[in-house]
Amino acid sequence: MCQIKNIAEMGLEDPTLKIKKHTNNVLKKLGISLLIKKTRSFKDRKILLKNQNSKNFLKNPTKGLKPGDKIRVRSKEQIMQTLDKENKLEGCYFMEDMWKYCGTEQKVLKRINYFYDERGAEYYKAYNTVILEGIFCSGKLANLMPKCDRNCFLFWREEWLEKIEK
Repeated sequence: MCQIKNIAEMGLEDPTLKIKKHTNNVLKKLGISLLIKKTRSFKDRKILLKNQNSKNFLKNPTKGLKPGDKIRVRSKEQIMQTLDKENKLEGCYFMEDMWKYCGTEQKVLKRINYFYDERGAEYYKAYNTVILEGIFCSGKLANLMPKCDRNCFLFWREEWLEKIEK
């Protein structure tokens, strides 16, 4: 999973799924730093949302896309407004490979309801996420060493897409 570095950031806690729990010792050591990190990210998110209140597409993002729906990937400027300082929206990265699709028309291949995280060998629930036909990660990102040879679909948040009405 190149796009999702930390499952907890996506808010994917689902009581029906197994989620690994840290031991009390680890929690005690990390507790203060996690609290500070959560507080800072909450403030950053609050500031981000305050600046975006005038943007209509953020108030009413595209929801409920279905396979076969034609969509347009929003402009780079619109997508940048949804991202935090780490290029993420609710834990999902907007990867470098994805910028070239801004403004293009695509077709929804499938909704992502659950996905498998290979690092933790766990299934997680996903919200407002789709994959698009024929769009894959190239594996040529600068931060991947060595270069990845897989052919993974990219996850697209519905906030980054707008439905094209027929």
